[in-house]
Amino acid sequence: MEAMKVYAELPARRTRQIVSDLCALAWAALWGWVAYLIHQTIQELNRVTQAVTKDGTRLEGSLNGAADSARDIPLVGKTLGQKLADAAGVAQSIAKSGQEGTETIGQVALFAAIAVVVGAVVPVLALWLFLRVRWVYRARTAVRLRDLPGGLDLLALRALSSATLKQLTRADPDPAGGWRSGDEGTIGRLALLELATLGLRSR
Repeated sequence: MEAMKVYAELPARRTRQIVSDLCALAWAALWGWVAYLIHQTIQELNRVTQAVTKDGTRLEGSLNGAADSARDIPLVGKTLGQKLADAAGVAQSIAKSGQEGTETIGQVALFAAIAVVVGAVVPVLALWLFLRVRWVYRARTAVRLRDLPGGLDLLALRALSSATLKQLTRADPDPAGGWRSGDEGTIGRLALLELATLGLRSR
């Protein structure tokens, strides 16, 4: 089974591909780090909500204890105990609000980090992957044709359909006429043009 070609054979094109791969990885790492910093920065707000939860829970416990003790006071014990119990309920609500705030901040931090990654990294990596996969497919096809009898004709035809006029006339004064007449020199130069465009060597 033929091995998949990942990088070009010609040094200049191969160097550009390696640099492109490294840049894509660096871009992903950079924005991954930025997303992490954003996540951690937003999470710092949890210190406030966690403090509210902690203090509210502590106050609730103190008020409930005071309410239990107040109920033993003659005459006013029942009323005072109920007031303290009501205050403990308010403290419980405050503690619950702090806990909900902590959860909300955690969700916001996560969504913000994901949004940064999706917005900044995914489009770039998608474009990079598309270009790399397209090159791999084209290079694999070109290598197969390069090694097949008559494959140079198809490579030359591909060059005629995809290369610029300047590239074609530089390769041969009459590229279309030479290809139609089956001139081996013209076909070879056009095939070489197509291979060189992909960063591949001639056969």
